[in-house]
Amino acid sequence: MAMIDERHVEWRVVARLRELLDRQPEAEHDVTLTYSLFTAILCWTCQRMRDNGRSLPIWKELGRERAADQPWGVRDLHPDKLEAGTRDLDALTGSAFLVGLRNAMAHGDDRTVRPYHTGREGRPDRRLVGFVFDAEFYDPDKGRPRESPPTWGKWRLTLKKVDMRRIGLALADRFCNGFDSDARRDAERHVLVA
Repeated sequence: MAMIDERHVEWRVVARLRELLDRQPEAEHDVTLTYSLFTAILCWTCQRMRDNGRSLPIWKELGRERAADQPWGVRDLHPDKLEAGTRDLDALTGSAFLVGLRNAMAHGDDRTVRPYHTGREGRPDRRLVGFVFDAEFYDPDKGRPRESPPTWGKWRLTLKKVDMRRIGLALADRFCNGFDSDARRDAERHVLVA
């Protein structure tokens, strides 16, 4: 029998969150459910990939990708520059993009995440369709310098349900696929999730 350790449990948790995000039914509260699953995946995987030596190659790979490319698609998120940075958003790396979103969500004391809703023609009611993130983008390998402006500036990004789903699934896949096949098989076989 395989020895099950903490990394097996972590893999199983993220795999389960991914499964829930992928298979969620269309429902009255599907946007808030998507947001909940997306933010859980975002916080868990970003922290683990940055801090865990086994995931370091994945994190370095994300640092070489452009956030403008899919699956991140930062240009599809209706970016609005709030504060100037020293680099253009087109040069934003995948890792800096994910950390900026994670920090906006996890450090929400500045009201950095707000609901995004639209009205329906001829009706007074509003429908929640996503969330708006005010995110600062720093080079995650250098950390946040205390007195310097964000490397890529501060941007307002609008993530609709489809965006949160696309990014969340891609991030969970990267995390889970970073484990070798034996570890994945052991986690699937021996770790139960509710």
